[in-house]
Amino acid sequence: MPRATRERPQQAIRLNRPPFFGDRMAHTPRSLADRYLNELDVQDGGTYIVMYTAHGKKPPKEFYRNLDRIVAYGLAERHAHGSVICRGRRAAEAVRRIAEHYSLTVRVFKVVEVT
Repeated sequence: MPRATRERPQQAIRLNRPPFFGDRMAHTPRSLADRYLNELDVQDGGTYIVMYTAHGKKPPKEFYRNLDRIVAYGLAERHAHGSVICRGRRAAEAVRRIAEHYSLTVRVFKVVEVT
């Protein structure tokens, strides 16, 4: 004997996203890392060390996701806890801005090779 099924009325689906404002939303970067890398127009090919600390609290997961995105682009590498080695000033500035966005204390150092 077939089962009787009740059809549910169609309900409107609400999406948790901001309203559409023309073409601006189509080109909005998805992460802080993308936004800061797109905003910066700094051309310096040096090597930088970015050091950050959270003063007794753990940085949020989103901070590490943004940091990993810059690492995935090949612009930086995580060296030790609280430090990142960046290839170029643009990547260093992006990491600095991300750290400041999450209220971390951050310092940026330029590496100079001594021979």
